Amino acid sequence: MDVINDIANWVEKKPLILISFDEADSHSLLYSRRGLEHITFTRRHDSFKNFRTPTFCLVEFIDDHEVKLFIGVVARKRAVSTLESRLTLTGLQRIVPNSFEELSDLITISRFYSAFMDKIPVQNATSMLSPKLSSNIIEILAEFPENINALNNTVSQIPKLRPTPNKEWAQENAIKTALNAFGIDQSYKPEELTIKTGQVSGLSKYGEHVLEDNVLIDDARQFDPATRLWTRT
Repeated sequence: MDVINDIANWVEKKPLILISFDEADSHSLLYSRRGLEHITFTRRHDSFKNFRTPTFCLVEFIDDHEVKLFIGVVARKRAVSTLESRLTLTGLQRIVPNSFEELSDLITISRFYSAFMDKIPVQNATSMLSPKLSSNIIEILAEFPENINALNNTVSQIPKLRPTPNKEWAQENAIKTALNAFGIDQSYKPEELTIKTGQVSGLSKYGEHVLEDNVLIDDARQFDPATRLWTRT
């Protein structure tokens, strides 16, 4: 399948990231206001130093004593203090198998199995796989028919991989025109965007969460190039 090949090729350039949360953090994240659509958490800089974003991730939660595995996208990382960086996860989707341990049992190539076992993160930790192992894991997940929708939906979180409908292209072009009109460099990225759940928008090219209905008719003072934020009052 083209989508599976796209993901497998992507993670050979930007390897797959593994993330594990303990039960307390899992509950806080799973039942937060934005839920699985948008999760942020912080760790010391060294925990994320080799991560290349955006890329795909596997996240293990513990929900009511049950281990659950999700696939999603690490959208970005950013230093937020002298000691810590913040990781932003988007579009998490439930998949099978249910845990890193169960996934390891499906790896048939011995060198990949050993490498994966070495990389399984302890609770509240992260790790990054090698490019070839990352690709192998995606191929294993794609063997489960119940994972296909999750993989397709996850691809849509990475702009360079998702197809762009004509309507969305027109919106994106309008946004770029507006940025130019306000003298804003198009390389600037907002920290937060808000897009109605289930809606397709060119705004999704620019981050996660600004209110789509007003942003292009608001005046220039709503934009702050110094902080790369679109602010709403």
